[in-house]
Amino acid sequence: MKPVRPSKPRALLIGPLPRAGQPIGGAQVSFRELCDGFRTSGTFEIDVLDTTRGATYSKGWRRTLGNALALARVLLSLLRRGARADVVVFNASVNGLMDAGPWVQRACRALGRPLVVRAFGGALDLAQAGTTPARRARLTELLASSALVLLQTEQLCAHFSGSGALRRLPTTRPLPSQVPSGRANCRRFLFLAQLRPEKGYEEALGALELCPADCTLDLYGPALPATDLSRLRAHPRAKWHGELEHRDVARVLAEHDALLFPSRYEGEGLPGAIVEAFQHGLPVIATRWRALPELVRDHHNGLLVPVGDVAALANAMARMAEDASLFRNLRAGALASGRELDSTRWQSQLEGWLLDLCARPDTLKSPTPHCSEVAP
Repeated sequence: MKPVRPSKPRALLIGPLPRAGQPIGGAQVSFRELCDGFRTSGTFEIDVLDTTRGATYSKGWRRTLGNALALARVLLSLLRRGARADVVVFNASVNGLMDAGPWVQRACRALGRPLVVRAFGGALDLAQAGTTPARRARLTELLASSALVLLQTEQLCAHFSGSGALRRLPTTRPLPSQVPSGRANCRRFLFLAQLRPEKGYEEALGALELCPADCTLDLYGPALPATDLSRLRAHPRAKWHGELEHRDVARVLAEHDALLFPSRYEGEGLPGAIVEAFQHGLPVIATRWRALPELVRDHHNGLLVPVGDVAALANAMARMAEDASLFRNLRAGALASGRELDSTRWQSQLEGWLLDLCARPDTLKSPTPHCSEVAP
């Protein structure tokens, strides 16, 4: 007698989940929400393989050994549990994709299961350019032979065009159940990122000094050990609150009027902080850097300024503070953009791609459409 096949297709989801007592990054938040989305929709039976490590070591042979043991654990679990799946979805940071991706691909090939690769962040092109020829060749093979490759930005889709079956899957978040009405004017600015020079917190402080006297700035995020906080602590209108728990993000956003994101961080993709700010009605002032203009559209849902230009950043803040009509229009644009990035909407799109793959495994291999042509 043949075994009874389950009525639902089965997906093995591999990726990093948040873990108590450890810093939570955007990749972990996105993967957790992906898993929650599958559970809510009920379209697939899912099995989740968590790749978040416990104790980590910063350098040397201990780190190398720890990475090797963690990869071995993932591969053994994949070989055992992947045989029961119809499709394997591997979610990883750029480094995780470069290091573990080829091994995950070999395991899926041995199992005869299609592999879907999702790359978090916006620096895969930089990683490709900066690595060794051997690793670059392995990445090329991974992208070309995967059944589906999910990239976060249009910039990455254009860069890797022709490298495989690409789709754009941007950073998304669930829409909040209730959005505060917001104030008629903009005075309370928010910085929500790691306190490191590349994220632009020093430019934000400098710009605040040039803004109207009733403007304030609250900063949330972990500080690097070498970060000099003396200027921040001495500032009369700025306050650093330390790292923000994800459960408190909605409350903090509701207490502010606009988000500052003056980043020049090389790995910048489509930050979840900006998506959540939009969904709570906060316009964003961001730099024209990497893929940020894909998310922050000038004079629609925020304002764009040149990288490192404190005067331009201050001018944008002052315009939001002093022009109530501009602020009102930007707030409306932010809410509209937030609805476009509702995770429920994109979850349905992703499940459609996976169902197509499960039904006809070869249909996504050729031809390869440009990412933006298939986005909802």
